[in-house]
Amino acid sequence: AMLQEFYEYFYGDHLENCPILRMNLESAELVKYGNNCLLSTKISYANEFANFAELVPNVDIAQVMKGVGLDYRLNSRFLNAGVGFGGSCFHKDVNAIKAWSKSKGYTSRLLEAVLGINDDQAIHIVDMAEQLAGKLTGKKVALLGLAFKPGTDDMREAASIRVVNELRKRGITDIIGYDPKANKTAEIEMGDEIKYADSIEEALKDSECAILITEWNEFKKLTPDDFKKLMKTPNIVDGRRVFDYDVFNRLLPFRAIGRTDLE
Repeated sequence: AMLQEFYEYFYGDHLENCPILRMNLESAELVKYGNNCLLSTKISYANEFANFAELVPNVDIAQVMKGVGLDYRLNSRFLNAGVGFGGSCFHKDVNAIKAWSKSKGYTSRLLEAVLGINDDQAIHIVDMAEQLAGKLTGKKVALLGLAFKPGTDDMREAASIRVVNELRKRGITDIIGYDPKANKTAEIEMGDEIKYADSIEEALKDSECAILITEWNEFKKLTPDDFKKLMKTPNIVDGRRVFDYDVFNRLLPFRAIGRTDLE
């Protein structure tokens, strides 16, 4: 009762239509872990289906997940396919509950798969880039977005780190990244593994492949002509499905998560 009064004092009317559940401390803690594990699972589920979609020409994962999300039992939040989730909370909580259950003698096959699918998206996005542009060794690769999500400079567990690691594993070293907020924190995280541009124009200049990793609004405004004008060879991989697929695919060498052309 005291905790409820405390919340009502601070949140006031915000709690008016909010259900309040009373439970023991152990159950309450598992609610928090269960929430983040489920959201992570929804993202990896969407990415698994995006990979299925790429096996069938003309299937569009964005449309598929929109349809799936119309089911009132599910909703469409966190069903966006992409290059993978990041941030501290999802990885921390999924790994924590997975490690805890293993210490108790139970191995979580589901959460192992959630993390495995997420990690594999970096491999997949680089595969897509090389299918589009050919071997990238010796070519300049531009990464649009470095932070784990737009609106922050947070680089913790960011998908860009996994993509850079995969590029470098393949001997691709001419990598330049640009992020509206995260350049400094990215440099702390990745050091001289990549170069850091001060603008979109600088990142794209003379590049031969551009991979969109973080869905910042300023990237969404880019047009096919922008890429043609700035890049040496305009090969574009949309890792967040922010570009109009039909327009970009008609005017540029273009690939997007969860979509393959009709054969």
